[in-house]
Amino acid sequence: MHKGFLLSAIVSVVLVGGGYLAGPYLTFVTEHQAAVQKELALLEAENKKVEARIAQQERELASPQHIMTADGAILCVLPSNLAEAHSAANAQDPKWLKDPGCITAKGGMDGMA
Repeated sequence: MHKGFLLSAIVSVVLVGGGYLAGPYLTFVTEHQAAVQKELALLEAENKKVEARIAQQERELASPQHIMTADGAILCVLPSNLAEAHSAANAQDPKWLKDPGCITAKGGMDGMA
């Protein structure tokens, strides 16, 4: 065997002139090719792990989520009112903040989304 090559015997079935011919065929795989094949196998295994994590995250997003507020979080009945509520909170005007149906929350309030 030549240095730098891995020799593998492969028994194959080859279509030849309308008939089948079975027999051993020799293929040469360089050390670089073997390293690439090994890296590819590792990447495929990692890809399966990532796909499993993504599937788990999708299941979690499909179910009710536990949430916790940060101090000063702005909560509104309608998401479209958040911009006005943000302006009211920056102006520190509690009456203006209540007009669009919003409040600022204390940190650590928890609930389900």
